[in-house]
Order: sequence, then structure tokens, then C-alpha cells
Amino acid sequence: MISKQMINGNKGENSVLPIFKKHGYWCHNFSKGKAGEQPVDIIALKKNISWLADVKYVRVEDASFPISRIEPNQWACFDYARNFAGIENLGIIICSERADLKPLFVSYDELLDMKKKGQKSVKISDLKELEELL
Repeated sequence: MISKQMINGNKGENSVLPIFKKHGYWCHNFSKGKAGEQPVDIIALKKNISWLADVKYVRVEDASFPISRIEPNQWACFDYARNFAGIENLGIIICSERADLKPLFVSYDELLDMKKKGQKSVKISDLKELEELL
């Protein structure tokens, strides 16, 4: 049985791919295993620009994204991608049920800074739209 979380996750991931394609990126949504254990959902490439991101879905009533939702394997993947592959555009793309809210982005660097400061979440209203960053 497919969970509501997986349905919403797939919906969010599928809404992000057209945004990258619109801006000339080749992009791919990684297939999920039984538990969805891959560390990221999206890779997007254009010339010498690369993006590696996980897509997280928030409910309509959520005003913030808890940093605790980022799994240890995701932190490790971002660290490896930055330090060994030199990928700069790493982070979390946040999608919502809200019709007025386009996909948002919080970078790995911002997340690391928040984590170091002991911040537990990031306000949705503080994030930039993904499309503005492309």
C-alpha cells in the first residue's frame, strides 16, 4: 500500500522537474527503492551547473520546515557531493499543498549554518522560490 507521504512526495518531485526543464536543465528524478532510501530525489545539469536536491513536502498549515526531517544519509550525501564532487547547488526543495506556494529552496550551506546555531526549523516565508535561483 502506498502511503499518503509517498504520494505527496512523488507529487512534489514531479512538480519540480518541469521547472528545471523550463530553464534548460537536463534533470532526473531518482527511482525510489521500497523504503525510498536514496539520499536525494533530483539531479539537474546544465553546462557547468549542477544541482542535487531532495524534495520535501509540507502540509498547507505548516509555517516552517523542521531541520530534523533531513536524514543522516542526506547530510552525508550533501557533504560528499560538496567536498569530493564540488557540487555547489545542494539542498532541500520544499513543496506544499498550498496553491499559492511555488517550490522553495534552502541550501545545504544555510542548513549547516542553522544546525551549528542550534536552529530547529526554517520559516517557509524566509525561503526563496527555486525558480528565482535558476
